[in-house]
Amino acid sequence: MSKHARFRFAMALAALAVWLPAAAFAVEDATLVDPDLHEQSIRFVSLSDGRLTYFDTDRRLRTASVDGFVLLRWDRTQAGPKSATAIVSASASAQSRWPNVAYLADGHVVRGRFAGVDAEGRVRWQTSNLGELTFTLDQLNRFDCAADAAAPGADASAGEATAGQDVVTLQNGDRLVGFVAKVGTTGVSLEANNETLPLSWGGVRSVQLANPMRNTPGVWMRLVDGTRLLVDRVDIGSIQAIGQAFGREVVVPVKAIAGIDFALKHRLMRLSELKAKIMDGGSVFGVPMPPRFDDGAAELHAPITLRFELPEGVHRFAATASLDDRTLDWADLNLTVADGKGKSFVQRLNADHPSATVNVPLRDRTLILQLDNATNGPVLDRLTLSNAVLLITNEH
Repeated sequence: MSKHARFRFAMALAALAVWLPAAAFAVEDATLVDPDLHEQSIRFVSLSDGRLTYFDTDRRLRTASVDGFVLLRWDRTQAGPKSATAIVSASASAQSRWPNVAYLADGHVVRGRFAGVDAEGRVRWQTSNLGELTFTLDQLNRFDCAADAAAPGADASAGEATAGQDVVTLQNGDRLVGFVAKVGTTGVSLEANNETLPLSWGGVRSVQLANPMRNTPGVWMRLVDGTRLLVDRVDIGSIQAIGQAFGREVVVPVKAIAGIDFALKHRLMRLSELKAKIMDGGSVFGVPMPPRFDDGAAELHAPITLRFELPEGVHRFAATASLDDRTLDWADLNLTVADGKGKSFVQRLNADHPSATVNVPLRDRTLILQLDNATNGPVLDRLTLSNAVLLITNEH
C-alpha cells in the first residue's frame, strides 16, 4: 500500500470513527506522555503523517500532532497474565533466533545475529526486519559475537569502555583492554602492551569500542526485543508499522512494538541507562541488597540511598513507585526524591498507600533516591520504580 493510499485509509477510518464506538476498531490500550511527563491513558487507533488518532478516556475520538508528546507506550502487560506471558514468550523466542545485539554510537540498538566481517572490514549483521546490515567500526559502540551473548538486560553494559580504550571480552570471561586495530573474516586484531594479539571469532564473546555514544533527534521505535530504530515516515495501524530505517523500508508487527519515542525537541532517558552510586545502605541484616535495573524499571530495598550524576539538559524525573502486593502485610517505607538543592518529593508507602506517582523538576545535574524504613524495620521493604524516565531537552 502506497503512502497516499495509507493516508486516505487513515482519514476514512477517522471519519467512520465519529459515529462508530471504540469497540468497532482494532484498538489497543496505550499511554501518551507529554513534555511535562504527565501520562494519559488512551486507546490507540493509528499514527500517520505525524498525527496520532486515538480514543481518550471519555471514548471520544482525538487526533493530535506527535509534536505534543515525547512517548507513546503500549500497555500490553496490563491486559492480563496470558497476554503478558505471550509477550514475554515472543520476546524470548526472538532472542533465541536473533541472539546478538549491536549498539551503534548514534543510539541505534539492533538485535540480530553476528554474521562475520566482509572484505572491506565491515561487521555483517543479520536482522529479522531489515535483512543484512553492515557497520564500520566507527559506527559501533559494542557488538556481541557469541551465540548466547545477548541476555535480557544486556543493554545496561553498553557504553562501558575503559578510559577511552577498547575492550574485547572472551568466551571464558576474560577482558582484554587495548585498541582494536581491525576486524577481519577470521577474528579481531587487538593492540595491547606494545604487541598485536590475533583473536579468533570463536573465542570472542563481545567487542566494546571507545566510540562515544551520542543522541540523535528523531522518532525512535523501540521493540519488545530491545531493538531501537530511528525511523522516518512511520505509519502505524492496527496490524503493522511501516517506515524507513537505515535507508530501507522496515515492516514490523504492532505486537512487536514496545513504544515510540518522539525525540524531536525532547528525549527520554531510562533511569536504567545511568550508573547508580550507593551512598548509604544497600544491605539488610548484613545481606547485600543492591538495586536492580531493567529497561525502564528499578527494584530497590530499603534502607538505601542512591545518587545519579545526570547528563546536561535533564530537567524532570518521573516514575511510578509501587510496593509488591505480596509484601503489603509488612512493607512500610518512606521514599524521598531530591536533587543537589534539596528534597522535591516525600511519600510514605504501605498497605494503605501502596503506590505513588513521582513527577518532579530537577534543578541541577543530580538525582537522589532515598528509601528509609518505617514501621516493622527493613522487613520486605521492596519498592519498584516502573517507567522511570528523565526528560532531556535536545540541543540543536
